[in-house]
Amino acid sequence: MLSTAVMAQEDFFNRFVFRPDSTYAVRHPFRFTVRPNVGTSFGQFTSQWTAEDTPHSYSLMSSPIFKAGCSVSYLGVTAGIHRDVKRLFGETEETEYSFSGYTPIVGGEFSYSSSHTHTMSSNGEGETLWQIPLSGCHTRRLLANGYVVLNPRRFSLPAALTQRYKQIRSAGSAVLGASLTGFRMDVDVSQLPPQLTDENTPYDYARHIIYTAASLGAGYAYNWVLPDNWMLHASYLHTLSLYHYGEIAFTDGTMPLGHKLNHGGIVRIGSVWDVERYFGGFVGTMQMQWMSYTPIHTFDFYVTTRLFFGFRF
Repeated sequence: MLSTAVMAQEDFFNRFVFRPDSTYAVRHPFRFTVRPNVGTSFGQFTSQWTAEDTPHSYSLMSSPIFKAGCSVSYLGVTAGIHRDVKRLFGETEETEYSFSGYTPIVGGEFSYSSSHTHTMSSNGEGETLWQIPLSGCHTRRLLANGYVVLNPRRFSLPAALTQRYKQIRSAGSAVLGASLTGFRMDVDVSQLPPQLTDENTPYDYARHIIYTAASLGAGYAYNWVLPDNWMLHASYLHTLSLYHYGEIAFTDGTMPLGHKLNHGGIVRIGSVWDVERYFGGFVGTMQMQWMSYTPIHTFDFYVTTRLFFGFRF
């Protein structure tokens, strides 16, 4: 009953919304696609500002999160979840949740990560002044992206991300997107190492940073079909923020982050091997955010990688 309803919806979708060009991309005839995968993720936040005519710069990098997960497709609908491997055994406080879903025209993904282990560095005049492990810091990230493919007749986003479809001939498409980004950092001063609290001024580190940004963007995606059932994927979506809020707190006070036009980008590369019931491959994604506030300039990026092997039935 359910399968009949979903197939009827998909037939309506193909007939009235767009008619796929089977010489470029085809849908696999199987109902289910199972895609176990493993991967890693990490992020870095960099901030630059000037205080009392002295330039300051520091970077905060979170420890990598090693995760495992699985996505399942039923006909044209896909969803997945991924969890930090060490947290499943109670060995770490790091965690990450992620969900995704894609159809030929629209797709989206959501992830939330939390990290308690970092490395902090201070930079000046093109060199690293100091670099220390930082255990008294807690960072959290929320990332949500949505996509609209403008050429679904020939270009297949699911062929690159969920393998529900297979790209037969190389093709590309302009892509529209929306993005929601959130970042929060809290520092427990009592756990900071002596070399940070004793040898540096209060302006050398921040106790609290928070920002959120809602953005719209446009970009392009392309699938290259190679011999022996291989395909390469590359895409870039550039975003401009429509709404953003932020503040940064130092030891001696809080600075509101001024309102300026901020921008970001989402880069994705991948490779897929696809033969009948079986497939495998790799996909990597970097999400970036440039924030030109007053008087602080920040750059934040988050990288995720996944290695997968799956089957259909």
